[in-house]
Amino acid sequence: MLIQGTYLALHRLNIEDTDHDTQPAGSLELVHEQPVFGTIKDIKSLAFRFEDEEDKGKGKAKDGDKRAVRSDVPHLGYLPKDASPTVLVVTSDSGLLSFVTFHGHKDGLGESGYFHILKEVEIAEPGLDYAEVGAQLAIDPSRIRAAEPYQIGRPSQNTQISEIDINGTILGMEFLSPDSTDEDDNAILAVLFHNKETSAYHIATFCIDLKTILTGPMSIKVGTSQLGTNPLGSVLHIKALPNFPCSLVYIDEEKITLVTVENSSPLSTKGRTTHMHHTSLSLLKRELEGDDNIPGGSTYPLISACDTPPQSPFPTNAQALYLGSDTGELYRVNINNAPYTMNFEMVSGERPVGKVMQVVARQQFAAMSQDRDDDDDDDMDPPEEIVLNTDFLLYAGEQGDGGLLAIKEEETHIDLFAITHLQNCAPTLDFCMREPSMPGRDTLYVCTGMRNQGAIQKIRSGISVESSGSSGNQFFAGATGLWGIKTQAAEEFDTFLVVSFIQSTKVMQSGEDGLEDVSGSCGLDLNVATLAAGRLSNGMLFQVHRSGVVVANPSTGIRYEMSSNEAIFTLAHWVKDSTLILAQNIGGVSSLLLVEFKGSSAQIEDQASTEFQVLARKTLSAEPTTFHCWQEMHSGSDSISYYCSIGTLEPSVLVFHILGNTIHDVYSESLASTEESPDQHVVAEFRLKSGEAVYSLTEWKIPRSGKSDAVYICVGTGQFSPTGSELSAAAPKTGRLVVLSIKQSKKQDRRNRKFELDLRWAMAMSAPVFAISPFMDMKLLISSGPMLKLLALDLEKKTLVERAAYRERWPIFQISTQGSMICTGSRRESISFYEYRVMQNSDPHVEKIVFLKSAPSARMVSDCLAVSPEFAVGADLSGGVFGVGYSKDDPNCQHSLVDRFSFHVGEVAHKIRLAKTWPAEERSLSGISLSQQADENGGVFNMSQGTHATTATSLVSLSFSSSSQLGGVSASCLWIVHPWASSDILAAAPSFKKKALTIEDTTTTAMAIDHVPFTTTSTHPELLSQQQPRPLPSTQALVASTVTGGLIGFWRLDPDIFQILHTLQESLQKNDDCRPVLGNQHSRYRSLSSPAHATVDGDLLARFLALSHGQQIGAVERPVGLTRLVDEWIESRGLSRGLAEFSCSSKHDYEQQDKLQQRPVHGFLAVVPKTKVEDVCRSVHVIVFILKYLQKLDWHQ
Repeated sequence: MLIQGTYLALHRLNIEDTDHDTQPAGSLELVHEQPVFGTIKDIKSLAFRFEDEEDKGKGKAKDGDKRAVRSDVPHLGYLPKDASPTVLVVTSDSGLLSFVTFHGHKDGLGESGYFHILKEVEIAEPGLDYAEVGAQLAIDPSRIRAAEPYQIGRPSQNTQISEIDINGTILGMEFLSPDSTDEDDNAILAVLFHNKETSAYHIATFCIDLKTILTGPMSIKVGTSQLGTNPLGSVLHIKALPNFPCSLVYIDEEKITLVTVENSSPLSTKGRTTHMHHTSLSLLKRELEGDDNIPGGSTYPLISACDTPPQSPFPTNAQALYLGSDTGELYRVNINNAPYTMNFEMVSGERPVGKVMQVVARQQFAAMSQDRDDDDDDDMDPPEEIVLNTDFLLYAGEQGDGGLLAIKEEETHIDLFAITHLQNCAPTLDFCMREPSMPGRDTLYVCTGMRNQGAIQKIRSGISVESSGSSGNQFFAGATGLWGIKTQAAEEFDTFLVVSFIQSTKVMQSGEDGLEDVSGSCGLDLNVATLAAGRLSNGMLFQVHRSGVVVANPSTGIRYEMSSNEAIFTLAHWVKDSTLILAQNIGGVSSLLLVEFKGSSAQIEDQASTEFQVLARKTLSAEPTTFHCWQEMHSGSDSISYYCSIGTLEPSVLVFHILGNTIHDVYSESLASTEESPDQHVVAEFRLKSGEAVYSLTEWKIPRSGKSDAVYICVGTGQFSPTGSELSAAAPKTGRLVVLSIKQSKKQDRRNRKFELDLRWAMAMSAPVFAISPFMDMKLLISSGPMLKLLALDLEKKTLVERAAYRERWPIFQISTQGSMICTGSRRESISFYEYRVMQNSDPHVEKIVFLKSAPSARMVSDCLAVSPEFAVGADLSGGVFGVGYSKDDPNCQHSLVDRFSFHVGEVAHKIRLAKTWPAEERSLSGISLSQQADENGGVFNMSQGTHATTATSLVSLSFSSSSQLGGVSASCLWIVHPWASSDILAAAPSFKKKALTIEDTTTTAMAIDHVPFTTTSTHPELLSQQQPRPLPSTQALVASTVTGGLIGFWRLDPDIFQILHTLQESLQKNDDCRPVLGNQHSRYRSLSSPAHATVDGDLLARFLALSHGQQIGAVERPVGLTRLVDEWIESRGLSRGLAEFSCSSKHDYEQQDKLQQRPVHGFLAVVPKTKVEDVCRSVHVIVFILKYLQKLDWHQ
């Protein structure tokens, strides 16, 4: 279970069952991702065991709760018998202790499920104060709690809460392993706390009598001890040792100390509990690299996380302890209790670990000890059997990626293997959009991570894949490669499937009855592993393996073979016609081989290598690891160029041009940093002053007549005080605006850089420059503290001059413009609107920045974007997103800006951008898709694009785990819908070109829409349908990035759709099956940063798709008027004829209708008469396809 922002992500760990001599292997698979509508403070897993079925008194639910008896789905107060015995215990900002379980099921399309609440216990007031109860959890793993198979208790039942007063701040809690000699059923809890009065750290132990847990006091304090650590240091962690009874270690800034609790249960022994502090183990110091200003040295690593493997089922005197630091160190410490000693077994680097590190699984192998002398006699005792373990360790970085490691024990050493990668895009500091070349090819470039984990990542919209079936493990278990091959290039589907295994190959042919094994007649070599397979232009199949190349005719079985006794082929790729490019290794030297097949599919010849001709050879400097070939068509001609790119083990990237019978070098670059050039990928640099930091950075383009635009880089800095004192270094005092240009370098430095940054202009400012924005032609807007300044480029003097200024009360951190309108954001005054004016009646002309309006509510704005001259979108540091604007005709906007929409996201969105759009003829959006329904004449109904207004927006939150939290993200796609806008910005309405759409199945979503301006309308949803004439829909999207690594997108929707979804949301808010798993009220959570206004939450609406059909009917039937809204929308879209005789399409749906109507079912595909139930089912059908369509929108739709 991984916590990613405001999402719960359930992953499955797949570990291959191997022996100890084989390298460990496994994978991490995302099973389910779900929003929690809250902030998780701590989460632990708790194991249950069910009582025996013979216990009749506990095995049945109460008579009044019939739902629990016949339901197989967990819900509040109920856990089914066949449910998972593992329950999540969560504390959050709701102030509740929540017990959550996952209920999943498998079908023909894969696995799905959902998290459900089992029990809630109120422990604190709602909020995020980490000093209150709920900041940390401790679970006793040694005792499995017993639960009733049906009823686990209502929230007010079977709950015993005992408070313990501790004079200090609790830093950690752990349950200790019980003593096997202790006959009492007691649990020992160790608590690490800091006493503020004495500035000392203490460990206190509490004995909990489990026999009287519901009738008497829960715990009794039985011991305490002060930790003898460095007074200036801090104790960071406390960790129980599962293999040692009543033992723990605590970790401070310099060492690890072992503590044992003697006489831990004095309740019956009348003894006194004591804490024995044993010998400590000092941490290994890490070397610091110095520079010209800071000398080098060494320091102790700051341990950020620790964990132990699960308790061993065998008696042992050893305990493994893993430690990780945020600077990249990973340690394994071996602890022995006879006698008490500790030593480092493994030290690894370059893996920064945050607060997340856990041993998720352990494999144990029995092996024979090899610790024998060669001189031993043969009649000695046989070698001793020992147990060797392989631990699978999952870790995540705070500001970078993580991964799954396998730590394998050998008899004399420890081996470490990287199993899989765990993507973490947090924090996303900035991003930009790339104009897509065609629909569905939208791309974002995102700056993620920090320090040595920083990266620029390319994010693309994922393509959903639906499984149509599975062969299981019977035929393809252990496959190492797959190649689909067409018999003809023009065919739509593949005919052959070549499957490679470790030492063999299998060929399957697609037919009417599925895949048929044709390995014996295809002509390929079946006794070797295949490196590459495909089809040549003459229709013959080719196969490349480590010792040769095979070309065969699949219909006749005729084959040609090229083999080599010296070369070992490692990679291969088809280039063109009958030409292949191969990578071979001879005596450790790698090279490329361009080979052409000269044979014919009609010839009947003996196997001969003369049918293959080597066209060219190219020696490589490193061993290639990956291949990719492509072709490019030259504009204005029919000529085609062929290219090949290679990644090598060094690592490096090589690009070659295949021209005729030659291979030419095009590009090469080494990706490995060396001590001589650690920053070799930096092409140019500009050194700032000492104590100067960058606060803003932007690009400035200046048009030039007859030439391309001049491009400059504008940098805003802040200068810290040079005194070096703590107070003076807390905030910058002054700043500079630095304007740089990029030009080719005329001098060669030791790094051989081809470019350099040239200083064009620099202006000293009285305050830091927090924001820069290009404005109109050859102008810049900057913020110098609270001053908003307009700078212009004087072409005659070739200098920057100040033309206008306006002073606010607080520093300005964001600037955005739309035409002559200027939008600013600050940490105190929210968003303000200004207007740039030129006084024409003066000589010379006077330029002014005129204040217009500001928002009445204070928000700590993290970013803002001017969407139109009268509307702007902003995000605040409290996790909210909002839109403000005004209208000259609206009496509510006379004195200040008005909130057009607002909602709480739960993550800080600190960058907002406007996505680019395609031309009208390349758009792929037209409306909402519906499944095909037959009309009276047996045809299908079409849906044409109407002229309805689009004034609502949807928000998509992407979490990249796997998925893109960028992630992927892995990423699931959820959204929020809300209307926004002003009234008088309506552009001229171009006529719509109606395009009919025929939907062939329920998964088709390809549509088309004309490009229209970005327009807005009234802010009142109840008045949207009355607007005449209606504005045109917008085709532009807003995209925002969050600190936790997520991406958020905004789209506008039809107001009629908004009304439908808003009514549905009100119904789901009252539905127990859709309640947030952390116990927060949905309306309260979405209003934490500011009152939720004119919003529809897609995270909540997505839950509607996971409900059963019967639950969906109840959710749609409950609100008054929802079916009427759907019917009106169907009528307005001209879809009433296609849905005139609607019937549910599944047997389950008909059974649900029969249950509601109290009449027998007559046939599986019977048409239900038009009744109230039919109307509700039709509305459910329409809403489901609306939601599915919204989930599939990409950035440019």
